[in-house]
Amino acid sequence: MNRRTMPNIETGNQILDESLRSLTKLLEGLAGPLELPAQADPKSNQKIKQIISPGALRAALLLNNDSAFEKIKIGIAPSAIAALEPMRAEVKTKLGHIFSDARVAPLIKELSELQDREPIEEKLGQPTRVAWEHALRWERDGRIEPYARMFVLHEKSVVADFTADWDDLVFTALAFLRCLDSQFANARPHVDQGNIIVSDKILERILERLGNLQAISAKLHTKFTAVKQAGGFRRMRDEVRSEKK
Repeated sequence: MNRRTMPNIETGNQILDESLRSLTKLLEGLAGPLELPAQADPKSNQKIKQIISPGALRAALLLNNDSAFEKIKIGIAPSAIAALEPMRAEVKTKLGHIFSDARVAPLIKELSELQDREPIEEKLGQPTRVAWEHALRWERDGRIEPYARMFVLHEKSVVADFTADWDDLVFTALAFLRCLDSQFANARPHVDQGNIIVSDKILERILERLGNLQAISAKLHTKFTAVKQAGGFRRMRDEVRSEKK
């Protein structure tokens, strides 16, 4: 298989997009199936880490696994899904064999432990980005308070670093959307005159992401509504306790 340039795919999911870019770079450099270092090579584990970045491995795992791919299709634009299909085929052809290699297993385990944590150090030096890592705060009575540590990064600086619970995250998301709505209203005369510097590509990206927001918002609303109808988290916890007795 000849080397070729692959299209840049943007799904609207920042973690996934960064991982896909790493995977694209890896796949573009392969003419055929990836050749791993010989098993007898004492430095083979170290060499594999240099060949396959965490981001590339993360994306390859998602595309190689059918059930995982079905999950990430939820909430991303149809155009992105269509663009991912050829990449999936390349992953299965060029990288499918590495997932059963015992030396790759520890790398996969590390990814599962990191979960959704954004590689902060890889973000520095790039345009403005948002990154996060998930955490759980255990209370003395056994209850759990989930929260996220959020980072706003711009070029080589971390301009914001804060923690947010679920209510905070919804409030922040709503605040940013209200800011966008207000900005659009203020700039409306310039919009009507065509004086806004926004390319067709960026406009299309905005529309896709707004569509993603609608899908994610609807999904979350359904989930939290179900919890409320069930009596809230405390009642659900009490019911689980009674079932265990």
